[in-house]
Amino acid sequence: MMIALDRLTSSMQLCALALLFALAGVGAPVALAESAALGATKAADSEVFVDIPDAALRRIVREQLRLTESHRITRDDMAKLTRLVYYYRYWAPEGYRVRQLAGLEHATNLQYLGLTQHDFSDLSPLAELTSLTDLHVGSKSIRDLSPLAGLTSLKNLGLGLTRNLDLSPLVELTSLTTLNLS
Repeated sequence: MMIALDRLTSSMQLCALALLFALAGVGAPVALAESAALGATKAADSEVFVDIPDAALRRIVREQLRLTESHRITRDDMAKLTRLVYYYRYWAPEGYRVRQLAGLEHATNLQYLGLTQHDFSDLSPLAELTSLTDLHVGSKSIRDLSPLAGLTSLKNLGLGLTRNLDLSPLVELTSLTTLNLS
């Protein structure tokens, strides 16, 4: 059996070594086996990749976090995100217009989100972002504000370009001090 150890993470290398010891009939040292198990758990937490299907949002997140194009975004990366801002303008490159927010649900420490002049309609990826204090979104497609109902830390909310919205989901947002509908 051949295993290319240089292509594995350190915890995976420990697991592979423990497996090789077991296959060879040699009892793997207990410390090695325990270390492999603990390392695998830790690696699993830090190497969970986040799927951000929208290419524009993925690009904006990478730019904000200063990640290379080849870097796969992880949950740890997303947890570092506290502020994400991109106000689309007509002169901006076409590849920067966000059409869906899926993936942002992993930005658990996000406090400020500013995405205006975009084309997304579903706010549900924001529903669990309880650290959000400032949210500025603008899209003609937004019709449902109910995903925002649990964002009790929200202080400032801007809903540009939106029309005919039912604002009742915002009633319980007692920290909300500013609501901008322009």
